[in-house]
Amino acid sequence: MCYLAALSLGSALAVNRLSENWTSDLAGQITVTVKSVRGVSLDQQMDGALAVLETTKGVLLARAASDGELKALLTPYLGNSVEIDRLPIPKLIFVQIDTINKPDFEELATRLTEAAPGAALDDHSRWNAQLQSFATGLASVGLAVLLLTTVATIATVIYATRAGLLANRDTIEVLHMVGAQDRFIAGEFQNHFWSLGLIAGCIGLAAAAITFWGFASLTDHSTSLLTPDFTPTAIEIASLLLIPIFASLVSMVTARLTALSVIGQMP
Repeated sequence: MCYLAALSLGSALAVNRLSENWTSDLAGQITVTVKSVRGVSLDQQMDGALAVLETTKGVLLARAASDGELKALLTPYLGNSVEIDRLPIPKLIFVQIDTINKPDFEELATRLTEAAPGAALDDHSRWNAQLQSFATGLASVGLAVLLLTTVATIATVIYATRAGLLANRDTIEVLHMVGAQDRFIAGEFQNHFWSLGLIAGCIGLAAAAITFWGFASLTDHSTSLLTPDFTPTAIEIASLLLIPIFASLVSMVTARLTALSVIGQMP
């Protein structure tokens, strides 16, 4: 259970970090597409669009995509033999914006259309929303698995505690006869399951660390922006280290409450 909990929590943290990288990259950039229209050359439209962008407050940098960059974007779909000059593809302008003082996108889109009739602005808001929704769904699944493992752990400790109490019924009766209080007996079970929970948490966390190390070694994150990086940050390591402590506390509290309940029902 601790192994599954560490896997689910680590995966949720990795996906959340990947989502933040995606959204932060998109939040600081917009794209302007310039299509050819009748009566106006594409170069004139590009000059007009760049002039508008360069004079817009909140725009840090605006540059036209080169033919090499356009070819690199089309290569996955058309192959390496694509000839940019022979294709009626639009021109692209990559725009870096100030994320604190963002420009007015509606006003900017209107000005771009006036300067370049074939220009269209994409602020990536739709993609940002979809990425955030996707990442939130994956993180929710991970947290749901974490919750289920916690419930399964509690059920396991309850069953083990009840079984231990019933198996040692005679010993408990002798302890009662010599004056032992219910809290003392429950404390023995509490301490036993506290140590078991801590040991199990450490073993599960170590196994999860080996698993994440295997994923990280098999995935080349530097060449793929779509795969999560399973190398944890300092904060994530601190969060994962809480799993053994959490497992021991859950086991301890569950064992104590169960023991007190069962002992109280004994004649």
